[in-house]
Amino acid sequence: MEMGEKNDTKKILAIVLPIVAAVLTVMMIIIIVVVTSGSSGKKNIAESEQSYKDVESLDELEIDVEQYLKKYGEITSTVELDSSQTAQSCSEVSDEFKSRGFDVAKISAVYTPDGVINEEEFDPSSNKVYPIYQADYTDENGGYWQILSVNGSLVASPVSYLIENSPEKKIFVSESSSIFSYDNKNNVFYEFVPDSSNTKVIVVDRIDSETLSSVDLGE
Repeated sequence: MEMGEKNDTKKILAIVLPIVAAVLTVMMIIIIVVVTSGSSGKKNIAESEQSYKDVESLDELEIDVEQYLKKYGEITSTVELDSSQTAQSCSEVSDEFKSRGFDVAKISAVYTPDGVINEEEFDPSSNKVYPIYQADYTDENGGYWQILSVNGSLVASPVSYLIENSPEKKIFVSESSSIFSYDNKNNVFYEFVPDSSNTKVIVVDRIDSETLSSVDLGE
């Protein structure tokens, strides 16, 4: 990759990273479609940059999450936030990330417990429970990742790899073949098994800093 292309990648990453987290909160599949649209050449980078600018808030992402997930895979379970036994508090998530070697990652709670966009700073000592947490992380090889904790379950998206390689399938790293999605409109978690024809879920024993630095993302 030439120097100019590297600079363009860094530029689009600066735009993509916050938005990627936002779209992931709506559903786990759509973000990779959005991200990879800006992965080949300056023209696509410019188009992607404009598309992100056009999304002024998460409330514009009017998607029927349940119907979308059914279209692109199988929903295996649902649970309301108030009924969840695995949703974590800020302090629990903070300790969880540190125990996995992500102590340098910046964590944020994306939605409030009422499903509204959260504007408060993340408090690692708080016992307040949020439905979804997001962290930007750079591994020891310089790879950019989006790591989310949804209903206490971690999933990682290799953002820079997707942008730079534009693979045919969406890619997630998970500790299970299923991934969790959160519907803020109904305050519900969906456990979802993506269709393998368009999504690759790489199952690992544990998502931690060592794993993200060494996992093989190639198809």
